Amino acid sequence: MKISMSRSSARTFHLMIAVLLIALVASPSLAREKVTEEWVQAFPAMDAIELSNTNGHVSFEVWGRDEIEVRATKSAHASSRARARELLDAIEIVARDSGSTLRIETELPSSSILGWLRGSNGGASVHYVVMVPEMARVGARSTNGHVKVAGVQGGVDCKSTNGNVMLSDVGGPVAARTTNGKVNADVITVDGPIELASTNGSLAVSLPPGAGADLTARTTNGRVRVDGDLDATISKRTKVEGALAGGGDLLDLRTVNGSITIEASGARGI
Repeated sequence: MKISMSRSSARTFHLMIAVLLIALVASPSLAREKVTEEWVQAFPAMDAIELSNTNGHVSFEVWGRDEIEVRATKSAHASSRARARELLDAIEIVARDSGSTLRIETELPSSSILGWLRGSNGGASVHYVVMVPEMARVGARSTNGHVKVAGVQGGVDCKSTNGNVMLSDVGGPVAARTTNGKVNADVITVDGPIELASTNGSLAVSLPPGAGADLTARTTNGRVRVDGDLDATISKRTKVEGALAGGGDLLDLRTVNGSITIEASGARGI
C-alpha cells in the first residue's frame, strides 16, 4: 500500500519531529546528576521572621527554645556532576537582622535559555524547615513550592505562586494566598483578620467554637459551604456574606476556580 503526503503535511510532520528532538534534548532525564548540601544556622529569637524562596518548599514549626533555627536543604541537578556542583555552590542563602525581624533570602543561579535547551544547566532548589518560638510572627514567599505553618500563634502571612499553602493550629492575623494551589487554614485562635485567596484552587478554613467573624466568601467556578451559626445577608451558591457567631474580625475568602468551605461549628480536621 502506498501512502502519499502533501507538501504541507510533510512540513507539519518534519516540524513535529524537530519539536520532539528538541524536547528529548531538553528532557529533565538528561540532568541525571544530583548533589545536595545541608545549611543550618541558629539565630536569637525575634518578633518576626520573613523568608523568601524561589524553587522549593517552606515549612515553619514551633519548638520550646527561645531561638530560631533555619535548616535548608540545597539541591542542584545537571547533566554532569561537575555542573551540578557548580550550580550548588552558586546557591546563596542570605540572612539579615533588621531590628526585630529576621529576613532570609534565597538567591539561585541564573541559567540561559540556550543552556536549558541543551540540558546542560539543570536546575537548583532549596527546601526549608524553620523552627520558631510559638509567639513568633512568620511570613513566607515561594514561587514554586508548598508553604506549611504549624502551631504559630503570633500571626501568619504566606504566599506561593505554584503550590499549596497549609496552615494548622495557627493564631493571630492570618493571610494566605496562592495562584495555582489550594489553601487550608486550621485557626485555633482568632486575633485579627483572616484572608485566604487562590486563583486555581479550593479554600478551607476551620475556626474554634464560638469564634465570631464578618464573613465574605466568593468563588466563580465552585460553591461556598458554611457549617456554623451564620446570619447571612447574601447566601448564594457562589457567594456568601454575613455574621458568624454574632460577627467580629474580617473573614475574607476568595477564589476563581474552586470551592470554599468554612467550618465554624467546632469540628476540626478540614
